[in-house]
Amino acid sequence: MLILGANGSGKTTISKLILGHLIPSTGEIIINDDLYQNYTLKYLRKKNSHSKSANIFI
Repeated sequence: MLILGANGSGKTTISKLILGHLIPSTGEIIINDDLYQNYTLKYLRKKNSHSKSANIFI
Protein backbone atom coordinates (compact mmCIF):
# COMPACT_ATOMS: atom_id res chain seq x y z
CA MET A 1 0.00 0.00 0.00
CA LEU A 2 1.21 3.47 -0.80
CA ILE A 3 -0.27 6.49 0.95
CA LEU A 4 0.12 9.75 -0.95
CA GLY A 5 -1.36 13.12 -0.17
CA ALA A 6 -0.73 16.80 0.35
CA ASN A 7 0.77 18.21 3.53
CA GLY A 8 -1.75 18.02 6.36
CA SER A 9 -3.98 15.42 4.68
CA GLY A 10 -3.57 12.76 7.40
CA LYS A 11 -0.86 10.44 6.05
CA THR A 12 1.04 10.35 9.34
CA THR A 13 -2.16 9.91 11.34
CA ILE A 14 -3.26 6.87 9.32
CA SER A 15 0.22 5.39 9.69
CA LYS A 16 0.10 5.87 13.45
CA LEU A 17 -3.34 4.26 13.58
CA ILE A 18 -2.23 1.23 11.56
CA LEU A 19 0.90 0.78 13.70
CA GLY A 20 -1.05 1.03 16.95
CA HIS A 21 0.55 4.28 18.10
CA LEU A 22 -2.93 5.87 18.14
CA ILE A 23 -6.26 4.29 19.07
CA PRO A 24 -9.24 5.37 16.91
CA SER A 25 -11.94 7.18 18.90
CA THR A 26 -14.62 6.33 16.33
CA GLY A 27 -14.97 4.10 13.29
CA GLU A 28 -13.10 0.95 12.35
CA ILE A 29 -9.93 0.01 10.53
CA ILE A 30 -10.38 -2.93 8.17
CA ILE A 31 -7.44 -4.72 6.55
CA ASN A 32 -8.10 -7.42 3.94
CA ASP A 33 -11.78 -7.64 5.01
CA ASP A 34 -10.75 -8.29 8.63
CA LEU A 35 -10.93 -5.96 11.62
CA TYR A 36 -7.67 -4.33 12.57
CA GLN A 37 -8.06 -5.58 16.16
CA ASN A 38 -7.71 -9.18 14.90
CA TYR A 39 -4.07 -8.53 13.93
CA THR A 40 -1.25 -8.42 16.48
CA LEU A 41 0.84 -5.27 16.72
CA LYS A 42 3.93 -7.40 16.09
CA TYR A 43 2.47 -8.60 12.77
CA LEU A 44 1.39 -5.11 11.67
CA ARG A 45 4.73 -3.54 12.54
CA LYS A 46 6.67 -6.34 10.84
CA LYS A 47 4.73 -5.78 7.59
CA ASN A 48 5.23 -2.00 7.61
CA SER A 49 7.86 0.09 5.90
CA HIS A 50 8.16 3.86 6.13
CA SER A 51 9.95 6.35 3.96
CA LYS A 52 10.33 10.05 4.59
CA SER A 53 9.21 12.34 1.81
CA ALA A 54 11.76 13.31 -0.78
CA ASN A 55 11.82 15.42 -3.89
CA ILE A 56 12.51 13.33 -6.96
CA PHE A 57 13.89 14.83 -10.15
CA ILE A 58 13.83 12.84 -13.37
